[in-house]
Amino acid sequence: MKVLAGGHCIDRIFDAIEFVRNIREISSIAIGVVREVELDFHLLHFNQQPIPKELLNQCLDRKQKKPVILNNCRKCRLCSETCPSGAITMGSDRPSINMEKCLACGYCLPVCPEFNIRFA
Repeated sequence: MKVLAGGHCIDRIFDAIEFVRNIREISSIAIGVVREVELDFHLLHFNQQPIPKELLNQCLDRKQKKPVILNNCRKCRLCSETCPSGAITMGSDRPSINMEKCLACGYCLPVCPEFNIRFA
């Protein structure tokens, strides 16, 4: 089970993780990690250790994060059609994001059927 739904539940990370951890029928969960600070955060959280506020802020601050496209693209073009600023264009093998045009609005995230776009 993808606990954070490809990044869509990042603003409610603790609730999302605890919700899934409390489902008896699930024996394992998957959490995508794009940056090293995210790995550090999850290791501390799953080992029930205190999480420094600065580390938490680095993981949750969307202003510092930029959308990245992972490698599972099916070339459906939904992300480029949804982007209100026209920042996403389809390349030969996958979309690319023009960061000068990108508003970091996140509208592209939920339309990807593969959860292939993340904020990192």
